[in-house]
Amino acid sequence: MNIGLVDFNWSGHHTVYNSLLCTYLSDVGHDVTYITADKHEKIKQFPESIDINKISQPTIAMDNFKVSMIESQYKKYNLVGEIKGICDKNQIDILHYTYFDYWPLPLFAFLRIHPHDLPPIAGTIHRDRFTTSTPQSIAHRVFYSLTQMAIDSLLSRDSIHIVSHSGNMERRITQSVASATEENITTLPAPTPDKDHDIPRSEAHSILGTNEDLPTILFFGNHSYEKGPDLLAKSVREVTHPLQVIYAGPEQEFKSEDIDSWKQKSPANVKIINRSGYVPDDKVDAYFAAADCVVLPYRRERGISGPLRRGCVFDTHIIGPEASDVGEIIRSNSLGQLFQRNSVESLSEQIDVFCENINRYPRSEVRKYSKEQNWKTVGKQIETLYTELV
Repeated sequence: MNIGLVDFNWSGHHTVYNSLLCTYLSDVGHDVTYITADKHEKIKQFPESIDINKISQPTIAMDNFKVSMIESQYKKYNLVGEIKGICDKNQIDILHYTYFDYWPLPLFAFLRIHPHDLPPIAGTIHRDRFTTSTPQSIAHRVFYSLTQMAIDSLLSRDSIHIVSHSGNMERRITQSVASATEENITTLPAPTPDKDHDIPRSEAHSILGTNEDLPTILFFGNHSYEKGPDLLAKSVREVTHPLQVIYAGPEQEFKSEDIDSWKQKSPANVKIINRSGYVPDDKVDAYFAAADCVVLPYRRERGISGPLRRGCVFDTHIIGPEASDVGEIIRSNSLGQLFQRNSVESLSEQIDVFCENINRYPRSEVRKYSKEQNWKTVGKQIETLYTELV
């Protein structure tokens, strides 16, 4: 097959997802075209055998949701036309929007005018914001309603299929979108990468310059409000056991200065290590190899987690929020512990429980989950889906 993958996002989760899919599909003999915004430095993670097509993505001011979303959707509509041109040139058999979340409306509009101009489409939804019952504003409510309408129309076509990453998400979509059924929406896990390096824990701590004698908790990823790095900082102030907390990843709403402030407020038994900023690819594995536990103090209910999957590759215990997609994955696969979402007290309690029982947690279920989500296994499942659509 000639397979096209589309994603304009270069954040960690998206890069891993796309590079693993491209690698698998290329390895098993398919011709792969990757359509993206620019040749980011992370392009080196992609196999040289694929055809990378760059489309200039227009800059959109995001200070006003209503204006920026209208502008974004209009410009994405124009991008669909450019993507069609690449599909025609490369004779694409199946087109996979691997970050489908903001494409339903542009695709709906394009296909209303050009109903037969695109190949069969798979669309991976990472977070189903459009199913929320409590949107942030009237503008959000209108946009989410229009997105639902667009998805409903798109799914009524036999040649479009949605991929979700969790059973919770699939249930919400089928409940919210009339034409969504088990025939046109499939839950497939995001692929788990192999270890880049098999690093012993002691060596990982040596690489990072951290104390291997202390229980080590890792917060990895961008320091955004919804990911709750501040909740973790507040919770460890109440922990009674000695431990160290490593913050690694790019700044967002929370800056390096905030982590330094949290460090100053921490009790003597808690050591906070500030490694905010870009983490080079060759250092990522060291962080997870050094960690005894990956904590996901997320405020958000929807969406999955790249650090969860990477942690499982290293047989690492996971603590995450219940009543969330991440919590469902942790609970149903016995990957670790759950805390009450948004509760500092609950998270603190679970961290204390972990520290007290650090050597008693079996890692067999974590290892099993990682194996089941391995990129080759998931790649085969997605390849099968493509074959059915074509």
